[in-house]
Formats: sequence, structure tokens, C-alpha cells
Amino acid sequence: MANTVSSPRRTKTVLTMVVLAISCCLLAAVAGLAYFFLTPTAEARPVVVIQSPEHGEEVMAGQMVVVHAIATDDAKVTRFELWIDGALYHAQGSTISGGASPFPLVVYWRDPAPGSHTITARAFNGNGDRSHASVTVEAIEMADRDADEVPVWAERDSWEFVT
Repeated sequence: MANTVSSPRRTKTVLTMVVLAISCCLLAAVAGLAYFFLTPTAEARPVVVIQSPEHGEEVMAGQMVVVHAIATDDAKVTRFELWIDGALYHAQGSTISGGASPFPLVVYWRDPAPGSHTITARAFNGNGDRSHASVTVEAIEMADRDADEVPVWAERDSWEFVT
């Protein structure tokens, strides 16, 4: 039996399929662009880095520890906080109207007790978003070299007494 579909009818069917395929591709492209441009983006948060002390670093118990952190954000950083073992140790607001980026924080943590401590730097941007970074340090005691029960860090070569 011969082919029952005529040539003009076959051309019309192929043409319809091609138009349908092109229409589907265009619809998918428009939907993809609409999704890309109309979907809300996640809120940007500050980027916080604790530069010192480093995670896992050993520090001397009773000695001053310099904590240095930096926060950056396109929306500017308006407040920077330092938390030690879950308690607020220091807070600093930006002196620049609207915030600053980068926003450095240098704090002197005095007399850490022996043991493990968590240092957290938390930054807030102009939109009210926040983020943080944390490190854990170990404060170690020095042995009492002269057995006088005075910690090594408290012993000085010379003392000045005011009377």
C-alpha cells in the first residue's frame, strides 16, 4: 500500500512541530529570565573575620590578649560587638554616619582565666542584618618557677609602690 499522507499535509505537520518547538523554547527563556530578575535575593550580611588570636591558639592566662577583627559589607557596618564565652565584652558603634566598611575592631582582653574560651565577633549592617565569626583559644598557666604562689605573669623585676 502506498503512503497515504500527501506531501502538502506532511509539510504542514512538520511546520507545525517546528513552530511549537520554537514557541516552547521562547516560553522557557522568558520564564527563566522572569525567575532570575523577579525572584528576591537573599539579604546580604556583613562578612566578619577574626584575625587574631587564631582558632586553637594558646594564650597565657592572666596576660592581655589583643583581639583584632574586621567586618565588611556593601550596606556598611554600623555596630561591632565582641563576646567572650557568651557574654558581651565590648561594643562599638560606627563614628561615621551610615556606617563604615571595612570596620576594624581592636580590643584588649585582659586577664583570661585558665581554660578554653570562645571569642565571637558580631557585626551589624545598615539594614539591621548581622553575622558573626568565632574562634576558640586555650588560656594556659605558666608553672610557678619559684614556688612562692605568685603567678608568673604577676611577678615583675621592679615594682613601684606609691605611699
